[in-house]
Amino acid sequence: MDECGGTVSFDVDIQPIIDSKCAIVGDGGCHNGGNGASLNWTVFSNFQSNATDVKDRITRSPGADGKMPKIGTLTDEQIQLLVCWVDQGAKDN
Repeated sequence: MDECGGTVSFDVDIQPIIDSKCAIVGDGGCHNGGNGASLNWTVFSNFQSNATDVKDRITRSPGADGKMPKIGTLTDEQIQLLVCWVDQGAKDN
């Protein structure tokens, strides 16, 4: 976990990424409940239960099938925060 630089907080580090990159409203908005209740990332338990899949999809090569997000991009820092949060147990902290 040396790359993480400490504990990653869901509330401080991860929720803002979800709000700005995943659970957006409008064209390309996917994880705001519009694609089914289980894909609503604004509900913590939904995001937590899909944490391993999220990690897989955000770390795929650009252009790879299933790469997320579909619209826009995540910065390397955002990807690292998400990966570290998952690796640290995907806690509600």
